[in-house]
Amino acid sequence: LLVEHDFWARLGRRAKLDEPLTRHARAVFDAASSAIHARGEPGFINADRLAPSAAHDPPLPVGSARFPAREGAALLGDIARRANGAAWRSITNPCGEVALPVTGGFCVVADVAPLLACPVPLDALSPGALPADVADAWDARVAAAIRLGVRFLIRINRMHGIYDAEIRASNRIGIGLTGIFEWAWLRFGIGFDVLIAPKGGRDFWRALARLSALAKREARDYARALGMAVPATVTTIKPAGTTSLLFGLSAGAHPPTAVQYLRWIRYDDAASAAALMRAGYPSRRLDSGVLIGFPSEALLARLGQQAGLVTVGEASLTAQYRWIALLERHWIGRRQGNQVSCTLSFDADAMDETALRRLLQRHQPRLRAAALLPRRATCALAPAYMPEETISAAEYATLMGRITGGTS
Repeated sequence: LLVEHDFWARLGRRAKLDEPLTRHARAVFDAASSAIHARGEPGFINADRLAPSAAHDPPLPVGSARFPAREGAALLGDIARRANGAAWRSITNPCGEVALPVTGGFCVVADVAPLLACPVPLDALSPGALPADVADAWDARVAAAIRLGVRFLIRINRMHGIYDAEIRASNRIGIGLTGIFEWAWLRFGIGFDVLIAPKGGRDFWRALARLSALAKREARDYARALGMAVPATVTTIKPAGTTSLLFGLSAGAHPPTAVQYLRWIRYDDAASAAALMRAGYPSRRLDSGVLIGFPSEALLARLGQQAGLVTVGEASLTAQYRWIALLERHWIGRRQGNQVSCTLSFDADAMDETALRRLLQRHQPRLRAAALLPRRATCALAPAYMPEETISAAEYATLMGRITGGTS
């Protein structure tokens, strides 16, 4: 739901209850919060906090010589004319991490994994107690990766597409981070609770703000060197679910799913599944194939974070809201920033709708965007269809002990 400050004000005590807009705002909020408590949708996007999309008179055309717009071109033109007179002309992509004009645009985004820029083997370091030369080299490599990522994204905007005119005008990009918790732990020696504590994690937050400023300077300088517009947006944090699997890291701004868990992968190839089963991997049979469970352990645990390791199901909703607010402040920034796309989890069995509404009213107006997902002891999805299943440390050790090295 796209809302703005007046919507939230009409939910407050000073709102005039006899005004139609107040009654409408409250009805929408009640219906939305009930739906969120039941299934996690819809989310709230604060239009007045998004990076603004410029008005153009006449409106920017959609389509190009190489990619002409035929079907729907008249409709898009009408939307563009109407958007010029609107107070808020920005929306987001479906995942919520990129601010786009209501007439559409491309998400030109990338992840940087600061942990993987470490110049020495990870297991050779004591979290937060790095030799000065290693810390300096690590920081320099992270900065270089961010500068390079910014350049790659700007060069992508030199390609042609259906939104050529919008791309030339805004040059919007989104450089993001993933594996944030692993980086914070090994480089700075701090976990989730310290990161969100008042005045906590100062070195981390200062470093993040410096990197944000660096990304925006690089975007400005490189765009000008290429004769392009200075990017309207630069920083973002996308969900990063797929890339995090490739890197073995926590996804974007999300805490780890669990300390130990089974990651279930479906195999249609019976021979491959049989080989893995012979090697000791757990399995479940489906009508359409075989699920193989791969015992996994959060990298944070392997890096030595034990008592301070907070998983998705352990962080309170208030704590998660504070985490996103801090990321918005220090990484996204007031200018040239997109949004943090992060799904906040809450225990729907322990939190009723009234309590959820209080937290929504308190925290949601202060963010650009955030989506929520309820957790319940009984889930409508059968366990066989869940991609990840939490297991205990003992179960993890047992499973790892059963698995042999070969799958032949």
